Amino acid sequence: LNDSNVLQEHGYQTKHATKMLPKVSLHNVLSEVLEEVDRSQSIEEVRKQEKEIIVNKVLSKNPCIRALYEMGHTLEVVYVSKNTVNEFYTMGLKISPAIRSAIVQTQQGNIYLAMVNSGSIYVDNNGTTEMRCEVINA
Repeated sequence: LNDSNVLQEHGYQTKHATKMLPKVSLHNVLSEVLEEVDRSQSIEEVRKQEKEIIVNKVLSKNPCIRALYEMGHTLEVVYVSKNTVNEFYTMGLKISPAIRSAIVQTQQGNIYLAMVNSGSIYVDNNGTTEMRCEVINA
């Protein structure tokens, strides 16, 4: 169909389809994760800071994701949405298939984000307290 002149004769343009990367959602992320954002800046600058902080926290707390990211695999923040009622965030990430596989296979479907004092936390065998968010396919 893509090489068909019939569509072009009727004024349509065609292009090759590209496969979309997997997207995952992180729900109930504590507001502490983004407390260092300078909210006095423009909304565009705030969004840019939020995205940079999230990527940096994901990379710093998830060595298997960091290794793949450094090899050129995709990890992008698509959106950040704050629930005004309970101060939690929902985040959408676009990731490569390899990163998604690493999350599922080596991290039991969790992405670690930050050290926290309260909220949804995980305590590992060494007594380290971390925030972990379950990955939900979008």
